[in-house]
Amino acid sequence: MAKIISIQRTGSRGVVQFIGPNGADAIGFDAKLSDAEVRRLLPASGAELARLRARAKELNVKGDIDRMQLKTLQKKIAEAEAADAGPGEG
Repeated sequence: MAKIISIQRTGSRGVVQFIGPNGADAIGFDAKLSDAEVRRLLPASGAELARLRARAKELNVKGDIDRMQLKTLQKKIAEAEAADAGPGEG
């Protein structure tokens, strides 16, 4: 995971500065997002992507798992886990 340097909010906009796999970077965001939501915007490490891809394969997620980006993997996994939970359980 990326290492966060700072999360700043001014008015309706914010910026998170971080050190990611490709060096220092920053991402703008809506200031209404919580810190946890902002952290989910950051790029994942190779190990995190590998873990998510393995989980997606366990759940038999459809599509080219090895080419999916972080947000797509997270969404597909959440959908598959909700489907596995069945009605009334999730």
